[in-house]
Amino acid sequence: MYLTTQQIKDLLADLNVAIFDDGISSVDLGYGKYDGRAYSYIHNQHIFGDQFDISHNLHIGNNKYADVIKAKFAGSSAMLWHQPRLRRFRTRFGALQVHHINHQMVKNDSRRYKELLAKRSTSPNQIWQKFGTLFSQPLYTFIMHIGIAAKNCPGTTFLMVSSEAKEFYRKGKHIFPSLFDAPNIVVADKLNRRCVFRAYAYLLATSPNLDYNAESIFSALNMGEMEGQRRELYEFFFGSDYEYSEMNINTQSKKDFRQAFINNIRHAKPRQLATLRESYEYVRKFYPRDDNSELVITDVGWGGTIQAVLREIMRLDGQRNKITGLYIGTHAADFCKTRPLRYVSYLMNNVFSKKYQPMWNAVIWEYAYTNKTQYPSDQAHLEQIAIGFQRGEKLFRSIAGNPLYTFAKVTSPQLRRLVSHPTRKEAETIGNIYFDFKFVDEEFVPLVNTRWATWRFWHMLIRHPRRTIHKAIFLAKLLASRLFQILPS
Repeated sequence: MYLTTQQIKDLLADLNVAIFDDGISSVDLGYGKYDGRAYSYIHNQHIFGDQFDISHNLHIGNNKYADVIKAKFAGSSAMLWHQPRLRRFRTRFGALQVHHINHQMVKNDSRRYKELLAKRSTSPNQIWQKFGTLFSQPLYTFIMHIGIAAKNCPGTTFLMVSSEAKEFYRKGKHIFPSLFDAPNIVVADKLNRRCVFRAYAYLLATSPNLDYNAESIFSALNMGEMEGQRRELYEFFFGSDYEYSEMNINTQSKKDFRQAFINNIRHAKPRQLATLRESYEYVRKFYPRDDNSELVITDVGWGGTIQAVLREIMRLDGQRNKITGLYIGTHAADFCKTRPLRYVSYLMNNVFSKKYQPMWNAVIWEYAYTNKTQYPSDQAHLEQIAIGFQRGEKLFRSIAGNPLYTFAKVTSPQLRRLVSHPTRKEAETIGNIYFDFKFVDEEFVPLVNTRWATWRFWHMLIRHPRRTIHKAIFLAKLLASRLFQILPS
């Protein structure tokens, strides 16, 4: 556990320890000892004043590499402090006991999961309920972390964004009432991608300052988020009654189209900017009142689009507050050309990595947490998912171990199996659904890997026995002929 400088000072004051003149934590410093940057930064930036000199410093620590080798490399003297051998043995024995207790907790939690989730679900309602129960566990783990972080950081505003924010906050108040009574947790359920993009466009249209990132907004909308035609870009901002030539914008080069698009925004009539103005005024409601306070965007996650665009809006408006993201999972947001985002991925640090890719599908995570029906069939699905979330609440309350550790060891394998290797019944029930992202034309989007359940040999043997046997015989003959060609005569 890493503490801030103020938390360490408060702890020392409570223990009546007053032997230090000053100090700083690596949390506030932004650099660590292990790569050596902490030493050089303290020396070069005069953190402890001009009188401090790294060459006349003695650093004491218990890590040979970080506290001795790197400190000496930076020019400081260093001393390695070894704990007594008996004390180290007792510490390791205690750690072994804790590890054993954690192992037993995870084993018991895994047994509860299997009792509830590993039951053979045959009816569509049971499958959707199991779907809701499974996806409720990472959400409750994430919501609990938001409440703990908000409780421990009262000077930081935690902004819950997107249409699911109000429902997430309600669940937090219900399950963790002592954590979600913090006044620094703010709900902004209308602060979604559409809202921040429109607010950004309005700011570009009304501000005389030309120092804006036009390339970023163009790339994000037309290339990164919408993935559609250029007419969608105009209708998204100005409405379907806006007069423009689709043939003209389609024949323009990327550079000319971007410039024309920005000029049209800046010279649009007030009536055409009404929707943009309302979005901008809504975004301004959530600016921090204190310039030194930090704003944390909390959402399901992925690319950090809302955080990136909101940061640009606040920068153009003269706000200098730090904006950090807190998400379930993320992937690198490369559309923003200014500087990288500051964010924390609580459960999945990179959804495109080999570890998380088998259980990640943007649509299945969005569909699990949505609370709005887009099509008539969604109403029945969401009702069953809600029943699953209620069962998941009881399951989450019964977890004895660390929920984060339980997610890694118990929930993740279940998610990986559902997304990558569903059963035939799960593929038929969940399979493909209509899902509208609101930025692109509606598509028939796969929630799980349906090919796995459809093309397994034994399933094909049951459904089409004659065709499957003929295909197997043909492949066996082909393989045998190839082997006889390879083997020497």
